[in-house]
Amino acid sequence: FFSSQSKLLFKRTIATMAEEGSAPEPKKYQTYALNVDPDQDDKATEIKLCNFSRPHMRAFHCSWWCFFIAFFIWFAIAPLLSEIGPDLGISKKEIWTSSVVSVAGTITMRFILGPLCDKYGARVLFTAVLCCCAIPTA
Repeated sequence: FFSSQSKLLFKRTIATMAEEGSAPEPKKYQTYALNVDPDQDDKATEIKLCNFSRPHMRAFHCSWWCFFIAFFIWFAIAPLLSEIGPDLGISKKEIWTSSVVSVAGTITMRFILGPLCDKYGARVLFTAVLCCCAIPTA
């Protein structure tokens, strides 16, 4: 149907467009609920932080809230050790040991969870770690 010369010209045109980054991509949406820049592949030019109607903002707020809760739980024990220590009957040496072990555990888990986040996604692992760690800290 097409001559070999027109096929070659078509292949060169597509290759040139791909190299230049000018290949036209179909737009997913015709209108958006916020301002976008059409020259930058319809990236948002504004952030509506208090708008929970979009899943992106709901995910953002759930993420920072979970992150805050995780750090609050993790660091809540340190100021309370002077009260908790005598009740549990642990010495200052055991308190220091637990602090060192917790930091070492954090470092170890970062090495383990890093590649797993690449494979399964951060949301899945973040949820799993929060759920597992909620049991001993609740």
